[in-house]
Amino acid sequence: MYQRCFTVNKSSCQFKKKILVNRLFCIKGAKEVYGNNADVSALSVKAAGDSVVITLEKDDPMFLETLSTSVAMPCNREYFYKTEGEYGQTAKTILCNGSYDIYKWSKEKFAIRIYKNENYKGAFEAENGGVFFTLKNEKSLVSSLADNDCDIAFIPSADIKNAKENELNIASCENKCWMLTIGDEFDLRIKNALLTAFSSEIYKDSLGEGFKSAKSIYPGVLNETQADGTGLPNYDIASAKAQISEIIKDLPDNKFPPSTLYFYENDEIKSAANDLLGHWQNNLSAFINMQSSISLSTLQQELNKKDLQFALFPITANNSSIDEYLAQFGLSGEPKKAQETLLSKHNVLPFAFESTNMAYTSAITKIYMDNGNGYIDFAFVGKKI
Repeated sequence: MYQRCFTVNKSSCQFKKKILVNRLFCIKGAKEVYGNNADVSALSVKAAGDSVVITLEKDDPMFLETLSTSVAMPCNREYFYKTEGEYGQTAKTILCNGSYDIYKWSKEKFAIRIYKNENYKGAFEAENGGVFFTLKNEKSLVSSLADNDCDIAFIPSADIKNAKENELNIASCENKCWMLTIGDEFDLRIKNALLTAFSSEIYKDSLGEGFKSAKSIYPGVLNETQADGTGLPNYDIASAKAQISEIIKDLPDNKFPPSTLYFYENDEIKSAANDLLGHWQNNLSAFINMQSSISLSTLQQELNKKDLQFALFPITANNSSIDEYLAQFGLSGEPKKAQETLLSKHNVLPFAFESTNMAYTSAITKIYMDNGNGYIDFAFVGKKI
């Protein structure tokens, strides 16, 4: 049996690798060693006979899962140095002892073939003969699936309707929260007026399948509903109009300052954002243009400078750990209180939730997508032929 599929792009993989490294910081001394602020001997990982003893700085309910990921996999020291920095980057410079062997790896076109490891002795023997991963995008992913050019693909939410019309199966996980930011160039009075004129009722009908308006900063994969509504502004358009009327008297030319909303290109989000900006324009005389960013990473770099007037972008929960999710905001602690702290700064608002979606053909059986991170355990995937 031969299995073919698409997989996530390389930039997503690199981001997930960084997340996995951060998970190891719960080990005592790990963060200091990683930052070159302590010798490797300070790392609290010791061999004790046939066992490895790891001392944690703090409790981490995700730690056992972390140990099963690539970032914690042991490698042969002699072999590692023999590869001269190429370890794990080609089929010839990686050691495999799992369900599959890597047979071929094309870095130029990002195509990887893995075949069943016939010498595997563990409990998760592959039920298929192999998997082919590729980024080949000569036509749309839905078209590729419908034409049997591939079997599995991660598709954007905007393609869900088309996928269903082509009788494809869909597995979704709500793991993204689109955040709206208001920059510090606006004083607190302007922020309050804008927030008082904000409500998801204004734009929710423009959100298509795979999206829904956000009631908190926590997407569904985190299973946190206690924070729903906490810290969100109370909508009062009459009050917002009165506030902005007083504010504009003190502004140059008695006008709202020329402004731009920067966003990561997405048709569903763009339509919803247009609804909100139109509402602000009609009621507050706030004329705000929209400009798309060429990539999410570029937008994130601009956000780090903290000089954008408005921005709209997704934050992803890469697993079900609330602690790890909150760390992306520089927060920790009890979820409801953390959200209240974040929103009290009047810089951030949860805008919409989005799902990661996997589409697959009717020939595929036993597929499982891990909630939160989109990982697929291919060892149990079958294909009817």
